[in-house]
Amino acid sequence: MSETTDMDKLNFGFGFSLAIIAILNALLTVGKEEISAVKDFAVSIGSLVGISHHWVGHGILMILLFIVLGFVFSQATISDYFIKKFSFDQRRLLLLIVISVIIGIGIIGGFFFMLAFLG
Repeated sequence: MSETTDMDKLNFGFGFSLAIIAILNALLTVGKEEISAVKDFAVSIGSLVGISHHWVGHGILMILLFIVLGFVFSQATISDYFIKKFSFDQRRLLLLIVISVIIGIGIIGGFFFMLAFLG
């Protein structure tokens, strides 16, 4: 019994976008804690929908970036390049997503660990 691992362009584009967003989300979380301008930027994005809170802006920014990057990476020239050059299939993309999520968790967890115990 053979299992197919062929990659669709949309699967690749949005999977790759998810891997990037997992890390960007962690960096934005840390950035909002450390740099007031980043937190103010997130508040201003939230204000666009009438809720002036940094987590609302954070969520909006991450969702928009996920969608935009998903469509960008789904373009034939980009997705074909990555799929062929790096032999991307469903398993490799899933591994990339899992590693990116673990890195994101490590960034946030490490930052708050340092604040709680070292800072």
